[in-house]
Amino acid sequence: MGDFITDVDSCLNPIYQEAKSTKQLTEDKTGMAIEINTTGKHSIYSFDLQSEGAPELFPFFSKKAKLRQVSDYVIFCIRENDAKPFALIIELKSQMDPTAQLWATQQFVEFLIKRINAACHTEYKPETRKIGCLKTMHPKLRNKFRSGGTKPSKVIYNAQGIALLIEDKFVIADYLL
Repeated sequence: MGDFITDVDSCLNPIYQEAKSTKQLTEDKTGMAIEINTTGKHSIYSFDLQSEGAPELFPFFSKKAKLRQVSDYVIFCIRENDAKPFALIIELKSQMDPTAQLWATQQFVEFLIKRINAACHTEYKPETRKIGCLKTMHPKLRNKFRSGGTKPSKVIYNAQGIALLIEDKFVIADYLL
C-alpha cells in the first residue's frame, strides 16, 4: 500500500496512462488542445475508445449507444497542503454540451476507485470534479451555466456543479478547492 497516486498507477493498465511530462491535453476529433499547469503529484489517464492499440475497455458491454461512453481524460491528483485525493474528469468539446459524458465517466471512476480500494486494502474517497473544456460556448448552453465566484472568471458552473472552461489553459490547482 502506497499513496493514492502510487496505488492508482499500480492498479490501472499503463497503456491508458499519459506520460508524466504531458503538458497538453488534446482531442483529435475536435482539434482541441489545452495546456495544463501541473504542480504536485498527479497521473493523467486517457480512456478514449478511439486510441490505437488500446485493449477493449468495456468487454462486458454490447455496442449499444451510451453504454461505453467516457470522457477524454481523468487526472488523479492530490492536494499538496493536506494530501486530499481528487479525480478530475475532463471532456474536450468544440461547443457541444459535455454533461452526459462527464456523468458517465463519474460512474466509471467510482467503479475504478472501488476496485483500487479492494486491491490495495484502502478506503480512498477522492473528490470528483467534472470539467468540460470548450472552444466556444454554444448559445443553447449559455442559460445552463453561470460564472462562479465574485470576480470575473473563464470557469463557469451549472447547477450540478459541472465546470466549463472556455480558454486554452487549465490550472489543476484551481479545481482542488
